Amino acid sequence: MPSLYIITGSNGAGKSSIGPGYLPKHIRDNYKVFDGDLLFVTRQRELFPNITRSPKEAKKLAFRYVVDNFEQLTADALERNETFVYEGPFYQ
Repeated sequence: MPSLYIITGSNGAGKSSIGPGYLPKHIRDNYKVFDGDLLFVTRQRELFPNITRSPKEAKKLAFRYVVDNFEQLTADALERNETFVYEGPFYQ
């Protein structure tokens, strides 16, 4: 049966560095952790200043990219009846 694992906390709490260590070994070995922060920063750096000269636009586009990616990956996991692992900060 699939499960949803959520690693969350405030910025700098160690979600990326020590968080995955709390997951069961078979989950760490078989599933990639979706790290929205890392994906956002990576995409934003790709966009600014090479694609867009506006930092605000790069941020907006990067955020949309992360949301689209997350939605696609979760939909795929649900369709395949697979476990999904999310890592990210608390949001209001």
